[in-house]
Amino acid sequence: MNRGAAMTTDNTHSSALESYLAQLQMQLASRGVPPQEAEQILAEVRAHVSETGEDPYTAFGLPAAYAAHYGSEATVPPPMPHVATTPSRAGLPAELKALVIALVVIFVVVPIGLVLLGLLFLGAGRTGEAPTPSPSISVAPTSSPVAPDVQTGSGDPQP
Repeated sequence: MNRGAAMTTDNTHSSALESYLAQLQMQLASRGVPPQEAEQILAEVRAHVSETGEDPYTAFGLPAAYAAHYGSEATVPPPMPHVATTPSRAGLPAELKALVIALVVIFVVVPIGLVLLGLLFLGAGRTGEAPTPSPSISVAPTSSPVAPDVQTGSGDPQP
């Protein structure tokens, strides 16, 4: 019974290794790695996993990430759907947008609003017309009123 369980584990381990090697070979080819160099890299991965019994994903990471160390990236293939990846931080851009909006409101909109509000209150009594005298100011009459004669235009005092 133990022998059957060991064979199942070996088959699972072998299929995971073969899957990893196939993905790695595809990634290396997409990055323009020459076939001889790619075969050498695949042989090193196979030897390491066979010697240590370590999972290839644990030992080398995702095939795309490991292949990125070799050659130049010609095309970026889509991620494999069955490969587990680290959780994404999809909320990060929205959080940054909210932070930027809050800072703009605090440091730009609020000060401008306060300045405009202050100008509104300071300029509330100003209409552009000449100021009217307040009731506490009195104007003293002159001792001899001089009014111009409408017909002659002279400024002689009137009797």
